[in-house]
Amino acid sequence: MRVTVVHNENAGDGESSGDELVRLLGRHGHEARLTRREDMDDALDAKTDLVAAVGGDGTVDAVARLLAKTGLPLAILPAGSANNIARCLGVPLDVDEAVASWPCSAVRTLDMIEAKSAAGRVLTIESAGLGAVTAGLRAAHEEDHEGGEDKLAFGRNRTAETVREAPPIGSVVSLDGEVLPGCLLAIEVLNLTGCGPRLTLAPRADPEDGLFDVLLVQDDERRDLAAWLRAGRGAPPGRSRRARTMTIRGQGDPFRVGDTFLETAGETSLRVLTGALRVLVPDGGGPTHDEAD
Repeated sequence: MRVTVVHNENAGDGESSGDELVRLLGRHGHEARLTRREDMDDALDAKTDLVAAVGGDGTVDAVARLLAKTGLPLAILPAGSANNIARCLGVPLDVDEAVASWPCSAVRTLDMIEAKSAAGRVLTIESAGLGAVTAGLRAAHEEDHEGGEDKLAFGRNRTAETVREAPPIGSVVSLDGEVLPGCLLAIEVLNLTGCGPRLTLAPRADPEDGLFDVLLVQDDERRDLAAWLRAGRGAPPGRSRRARTMTIRGQGDPFRVGDTFLETAGETSLRVLTGALRVLVPDGGGPTHDEAD
């Protein structure tokens, strides 16, 4: 099989070089063509049967955006820290094992989340968010992580610190046309089960059901949310809804789509883009766990 490999050399521990990946794919009988993440637009110009994203969730999401509605299938070779997308779809977390699983895999058609505003259009296969959790993820993303503390624990702890001080959401938010009442601290929109530093915010999310799962956390649940973020286990506080659309009439609240951080100004609309992406998934693929979970 002809495979175009989009490789992020900076993901995870950075142990796998491009040449090693090409040799690995060759051992499994594939003809590989390597391109860096910053040059990945070339993937659509090549004659290829499959595009493989090697990296963390940011790289996988970026390649998913590129392939949306093209018909070209995506394969995930996880090499990041959290690997939320691979975990949700049951992709083996070892790159060699993931490639070895391809003959026993099937191409599934998955939904994506589309966000539109005056600033443009952004897609994600994973998640979007508004409010305190997004503010915390942004703070963790912008700070340098310097050893000592585990990278995932650092992300959860930094997010928890931000949540304790973040203001409630000021924007007016509607789900499927219904304005949400109450004083909300955080809204997380999930197409898959988790996001960020391995935060399982929507354990029942299904990327093939034409709906996204929405977690709504009230301001008076702030302490519970911060404690849950630090622990990284169990069910998050808040209540869950499912919807096809969300509208934000923005008041400058922190907002993200995937790992793209934005500010809400004016109106932003989110919707499920059904069947947008073809992904190679192991037969019977479901959430993958290890001892760290």
